Amino acid sequence: MDLTVCLITQILTLGVPLNEVNEQGQTLLNGFLNLPDGPWYDQGICESLASSVTQLIDVGAELVTINRRGQNIHADAVLSLPPPIYLRHTFTSIIDIAEGSPKSLRRNEITMKFLYYTALLCNDICLAVARKSEVDLQRALAVSPRAINETNNMSQTALHLAVEWPAGMRILLEAGADPIHVLGNADCSLLDYSHSPILKDAIRIGEDCRGKQTLIAEGKMVTDLVVDLVIDRRQRLRDLATRLLPISALTHFYPLGDHDSFLPDEKASRLFSALVHHGIPVLSALDPGRDRTTVYHQIEVSSRIAERLWKAEFRDIDGRDCFGLTPLMYMRSDAHSKHSINIRLECVAWFLNKGADLYAKQDLDLYFEREKRDIRSGSRQLLSATSLQFLAYELGFALGGVFIYISRWNKHDMPLRMMLSETSRRVLEQVVMDNVSDDCECACSKGGCKALTLITKSYIWRLGVDYKFQQLANLWADTMDICNPLKYSEFLRLITFKELGLTHTCYHHEHRRDREWEWEYSLFSRIRDQAEIDEIQDVEAADLRKLEELLEEFEVKRIEFDLPFLDFLREYWRPRMEEVLHEGDLDKEALREIGVTVYYE
Repeated sequence: MDLTVCLITQILTLGVPLNEVNEQGQTLLNGFLNLPDGPWYDQGICESLASSVTQLIDVGAELVTINRRGQNIHADAVLSLPPPIYLRHTFTSIIDIAEGSPKSLRRNEITMKFLYYTALLCNDICLAVARKSEVDLQRALAVSPRAINETNNMSQTALHLAVEWPAGMRILLEAGADPIHVLGNADCSLLDYSHSPILKDAIRIGEDCRGKQTLIAEGKMVTDLVVDLVIDRRQRLRDLATRLLPISALTHFYPLGDHDSFLPDEKASRLFSALVHHGIPVLSALDPGRDRTTVYHQIEVSSRIAERLWKAEFRDIDGRDCFGLTPLMYMRSDAHSKHSINIRLECVAWFLNKGADLYAKQDLDLYFEREKRDIRSGSRQLLSATSLQFLAYELGFALGGVFIYISRWNKHDMPLRMMLSETSRRVLEQVVMDNVSDDCECACSKGGCKALTLITKSYIWRLGVDYKFQQLANLWADTMDICNPLKYSEFLRLITFKELGLTHTCYHHEHRRDREWEWEYSLFSRIRDQAEIDEIQDVEAADLRKLEELLEEFEVKRIEFDLPFLDFLREYWRPRMEEVLHEGDLDKEALREIGVTVYYE
């Protein structure tokens, strides 16, 4: 980041025009803030970024620019820093320094007001939140009650923008704001915004960041407020239903008559609809939204929040959302930190201790009902993967992201096992050592893909085509600190398969977006047509035979050399694979010499 500051200084010295725009309508300031993913939880880098932005604005960089066609306002580009929790606070900070700078927005109050409208949505409710005015908020809600869940150009509602204003949150929630189903920037729910450790002053230009512990305490306070309100709403919804719904209707939701044992969650939207159907007056504030989900789908990786919800009698820890996914299938960790992987694994442990099913499968019937698609359509067959398979894939993906992060930012790396609590270590071992396989017939695994196969595949996929041997060694060191010959063989098969350039015909993880709400969700799929799979395997038959020969050789040599596994990879497997691949290159060169052209797909 210091290099970036020097670059800005040089740009200014050369007289580069600050406020001219490119074809996308972006100025230098827009482009500078549109940085690649970075360690935005690193306080030092945040402060350096703030200093750089200050330099640009102090010399006259405009915060609002209309592009050449005069069609699009790019004020929001100034606010496009990840993660989303920073967006509001970056905006606030820019306004703060603008008011103190002679070359900034203070000279033009109309421009400042325009920035409010474009960044926060042309919506009086959002503007009242920005002002933190209870009077203005009540007035705006009275005038436009249906606008309460409207989103701005960053997919944020007024409730998202009010996360640092508890009084405003309470007013919005009581007026019917949706705390669960409306997702903000980068698919973040209100709880995502609320329980971020860095809730306020993440980037405060011209001021020091506040102490970490203070920020965490404030984040917990706001989160607890949201959780309390969700609990209160569900209790009121249950009490209303048990008092006024006919017994015949109530038994659909509480067939055992145990309505005092748990709060409505997975079926909460249906319970609300039943009340409306029977003509029972019900406040809109009690509406949980029309989509099937649970509160546990919304907590990301916070076991503290999960425990609060459990004590409040939310019990659907294996509940499905409208895509058929369980909460365990949703949990992802920050790809910049092994510490965040530890937090995630501790949350997984919490779910397992409460009885969550690691082998629960995605309910594809719910997915097809939601998406209104034919289960037979498309070139790929969707598969009902288990919670374990989703967890394994996301774990490998996160580890790959960590490696990229530490490489890009020259951070010191530590083995994952040194970052894990005892609880997280047990969960990791349970996942990695699991021997339940799927039904695929791909040569990357023997008898179907297991969890370790999925971890390794997603790790390699995250690193891209240029992954190196050392990265594979790091993965093994991170995931395996116990000796198990079965896992040696499993790992060897997959990395040898990859080195030979063979084609996977097994499970493939993919992200899709919901057509209506633009939610992102996960699926597993594979090639539908068996004839296509057969054709791939026929074309690669010689290399598949070579794979099996090499694996037999590696097993013999591993036992013969009796080396630690990573040493065996370095001293035998790696040189041998280089030799095999070189032989393959010579074979292709010989074919070219006799007039045969080799094509690559």
